[in-house]
Amino acid sequence: MHIIETRNLTYVYHGKTKALDNINFKVERGEKVVLLGSNGAGKSTLFKHFNGILKPTSGQVLIKGEPITKKNILEVRKTVGLVFQDPDDQIFSPTVKQDIAFGPMNLGLPKE
Repeated sequence: MHIIETRNLTYVYHGKTKALDNINFKVERGEKVVLLGSNGAGKSTLFKHFNGILKPTSGQVLIKGEPITKKNILEVRKTVGLVFQDPDDQIFSPTVKQDIAFGPMNLGLPKE
């Protein structure tokens, strides 16, 4: 089973700028993947689809074989976390370490 998969994923910002165009992408459980590209190539836009921050203009994103829906978005976000490249964009805390720790701590997992 693919842990992450996109099928014909397209995303258009504000109805004008096509950031992703028909992307088909699969990652197997345990597989290591590097995604390289210049500024504005769509890397961040792609990753924001993996936990439902952005919704496709067309196509699908599947996590553990299931499409992301309103019903399973919380489970998806337990599986896929993001850390932003700019520290000023951190969600909850001033450091990456504290931001990463927020999710497991909020779920009641032990500190270890």
